[in-house]
Order: sequence, then structure tokens, then C-alpha cells
Amino acid sequence: MLKISIISGSNRNNSQSLRISKIYLQKLKAKKVGIDLINLAKEKLPFWEEDLDGKLSPYKKSFKKNSLTLSKADGFIFVVPEWGGDGASTS
Repeated sequence: MLKISIISGSNRNNSQSLRISKIYLQKLKAKKVGIDLINLAKEKLPFWEEDLDGKLSPYKKSFKKNSLTLSKADGFIFVVPEWGGDGASTS
């Protein structure tokens, strides 16, 4: 079975990114695709973590859990916020 990870990239609860992520989730589930939703508003992850080896990081457990989830995915959908009309470009 195809496995897709959806990453909702907003740090706000009940964001538009999460709403759109859930729409993708429902549409892909209807097509019998395996789905994992990672909601960055709920994960205990920093926006920036300098401790790359994880030895001192208080986020090590969350990094490990999300890394495992992502490593099992065949593909990814990133839903990112658009602030002030300046969204991320994929071209």
C-alpha cells in the first residue's frame, strides 16, 4: 500500500494549513492510501535546533518519533502557511 506523510507546517492551533491537511487526508483515505498526519502545532519540535547530534536536545524523543514516521513514507505533502500573500514557491 502506498504510504504518504502529510506535514501541516503551521505552529498555530486550528490553522488553515491543518484544515487543508485534513482535506487531503480524507481524500487520500478514500483512495485507500496509507496516511500519517504530522501537525507541527502539536509536535514538541523547535523551529531551530542547533544540537544536531541530539545528545543534549530536549526534543530528541519527538525528533525520533517523527523521523521514524517520515522514513516509512513513500511520498510527502507539505502544507505550509502563507503570510501576507507571500507563500512558498515550488517552481
